[in-house]
Amino acid sequence: MGTFGPLGLSTTVGSGAANPLAVNEQTTIAALSKSLDQFEFMVQAGDMAYADAWLKEEAGGYLQNTTAEGIVLYEQILNSFYDELEPITSQKALMVNPGNHEVCVVATLGLDPN
Repeated sequence: MGTFGPLGLSTTVGSGAANPLAVNEQTTIAALSKSLDQFEFMVQAGDMAYADAWLKEEAGGYLQNTTAEGIVLYEQILNSFYDELEPITSQKALMVNPGNHEVCVVATLGLDPN
């Protein structure tokens, strides 16, 4: 079983962010890609792509003037994340559990959880 949660995205971070990847560290997706023969399925502990963090990304200077496009941007981040996972999920099953970032976005963006 492969399990994954957060492990950072880059070697640099913006203002107010912490914990970039250190030298010789890799993202969880890269690590799973290299070890596909070592597990049969994966469980993700929620927080898919941290897609709800777009507003923090805007405040940190990574994104510009996106506040009005929140729901669209949220979906774009998720779709990019799923596309990045596709080489793995085309070969291994993935069970996803909702995390606090999925729960919070329902209230923040006014989505209907039903």
